[in-house]
Amino acid sequence: MVSISFSYNANLHANTPISAILSIVNKGKTPARAIKGDVAIDLVKNGEEPQLNYPLPHARFTTGLIFPGDPYNMPIDGNVVTQREFDDFQNGRIFFVAYANVSYNDFFGIEHWTKYCTAIVSKTANSFTGKNCTNYGDVDTN
Repeated sequence: MVSISFSYNANLHANTPISAILSIVNKGKTPARAIKGDVAIDLVKNGEEPQLNYPLPHARFTTGLIFPGDPYNMPIDGNVVTQREFDDFQNGRIFFVAYANVSYNDFFGIEHWTKYCTAIVSKTANSFTGKNCTNYGDVDTN
């Protein structure tokens, strides 16, 4: 099984891209092979739910294998945040979601997948409409 997480720079600024680091860690006992995935960072208006539909353009990646315990880290850049978007983020009117869908084969050739989403929310936001994001995380049952 692989785990997915995101870390992001909490010091968001206007006129710079929103960015994060996608981290994939093999939690199994054998190598994960033929790893591929899609990852995106989307802006969401607070009051609306994230769509999580990997709009184009978005990042698509592949890597040969990840050994048990080894992390695979990949920087992800979203769109440049305008001054208005930055102000809306600071005031809780928008938030961002970073999400990924990763598939891989185990040592025996069985295909697996893992999905993960996290919300990037201003510290001043009282609440946000991220239910689709929190419900997105899942793994296959193979």
